[in-house]
Amino acid sequence: MSENEWDTAFDLKFEDAMKRIDASVSGPLPDSDAAAQASWKQLQQRLLREQRRAVWTRRIQWASYAAASLLAGAWLFHSLQTTEAFRPMFELVYKMKGGTVSVQYSTAEPPSRTGAKTAPPPDDDELPETAMQDNRDLPEEGAYRRKQVSAAEAKAETQFVLPVPKDPPDGYSLQHVLLHYSAGASKAGAAKLVYRSTKGSAQPLTILVRKRAYSSHSGMPDGQRSWAPDAGGHGGQLEWNVEDINVIIRGGLGEREQNELADSMQLAEE
Repeated sequence: MSENEWDTAFDLKFEDAMKRIDASVSGPLPDSDAAAQASWKQLQQRLLREQRRAVWTRRIQWASYAAASLLAGAWLFHSLQTTEAFRPMFELVYKMKGGTVSVQYSTAEPPSRTGAKTAPPPDDDELPETAMQDNRDLPEEGAYRRKQVSAAEAKAETQFVLPVPKDPPDGYSLQHVLLHYSAGASKAGAAKLVYRSTKGSAQPLTILVRKRAYSSHSGMPDGQRSWAPDAGGHGGQLEWNVEDINVIIRGGLGEREQNELADSMQLAEE
């Protein structure tokens, strides 16, 4: 028989066998014979014995763990009382397969500082308040935003009525107003008016208006003015308080000129 004849005969036999299998499956299923039923019962009994053996194995393991913990507790604490107190916790942890247990320890007795080798930290209400650093300019806070606007826009953007000079100082013109917003504030808590010289001087003239709390001289009486000349002798700064605001004029003008500028300042219209 050639190889091709062998392959053809094998294909015919295989196809005939498949047809008989399909016919037997499509018909009614025969009843299981007695040997098959007996084998299945033996398998069920074996599975039941294995299941019972697994349960007893877990119980023996748990008993071993409990006995070991009792012995360890008795050896550490010289008593079984402490170990017995932890028995519910051992059972909880053992039974929570794959779960999470959080344990917090505390005492009913108030804390005592007796015998402490280092001084304890002060309570929150005993901590001193952090003094605000006065940099004599717009506040230097950790979280803020700043915006450059015109004088007209600044009137409606500050938390206070903004005082401005009635006329620009001699030889200067207003360039812009820089507003400072503290974190979470909808209006500015500080504004700086920046004047540039029209006579070629490079030194600007600024008028800082801010909340009184920002100043280290917030306790100075209202209307009282404090003059401090610059170290180089070219101008200085004039500071005073008006109700809830602090004002500082700084630039190349002398004391007399800056006081005249302060006299000319008026409250901007709301």
